Amino acid sequence: DNTLVFHPAAPQGQPAPPARHIPIEGITDLYLFSPMDLNTALLHFLGQRHVCVHLFDYHQNYTGTFTPRDYLHAGQVLMAQARHVRGPKRRLVLARQFIRGAAGNMLRNLRYYHNRGKPGLEAPIEAILELSKRLPAQPDVPSLMGIEGSLRQHYYTAFEPILGPAWPFGRTRRPPQNELNALISFLNSLTYAECLRALHHTQLHSTLSFLHEPGYRRHSLALDLAEVFKPLLADRLIFRLVNRNQITPKDFEAESGGILLKPH
Repeated sequence: DNTLVFHPAAPQGQPAPPARHIPIEGITDLYLFSPMDLNTALLHFLGQRHVCVHLFDYHQNYTGTFTPRDYLHAGQVLMAQARHVRGPKRRLVLARQFIRGAAGNMLRNLRYYHNRGKPGLEAPIEAILELSKRLPAQPDVPSLMGIEGSLRQHYYTAFEPILGPAWPFGRTRRPPQNELNALISFLNSLTYAECLRALHHTQLHSTLSFLHEPGYRRHSLALDLAEVFKPLLADRLIFRLVNRNQITPKDFEAESGGILLKPH
């Protein structure tokens, strides 16, 4: 009937749960975190409806996306985008704006909790403000990336005051070594996938980026966008979930040399 049906796997020794019908009209993306059987007929159907399928590995790291064929081709836009990537001055203007947007959203988060009485946020707020003032003076993209790294270091020092001592922090990846890192990596992957989906509905090319260096086999423009939106989409959700006790350290488990979210 031109819709989707999801058949859950049967738990060991138990009957399979009932199938779930998923109306295609309400779907823009599918996120696959577990092994799943599908066929090319499904991919053809999703391609016709412009639905992206994002894949994640066992450690909840993003691994790839099935993207429907481009339907908004625009040669003039592609040429203009390439000129901005190859032109140092034009690229620098756009790269600076990505970092300015990221810094602004970091400050919004920290000021929100500072105004609600969370202690220990004055220093990271002041540091981010001072680093933001240095953005116009940076002569090239690598210098801007250095500022971006410093912004994140100061920003992350505010996580423990906001979340409390039950969530100690020190950024680690692949695999994350504590619960907070597992949550950050998971939601950052979702943010990257969402930025890639949004780009698919524009005439921009996802591999021609301005802040991150364009490379092989990666959608680096989605990485540029994710820098702006991670504080809004990922970090703000983390603060809300933890402060409302909707997620606790008990929702994680040690696995494969790291810490992962439990399946349920």
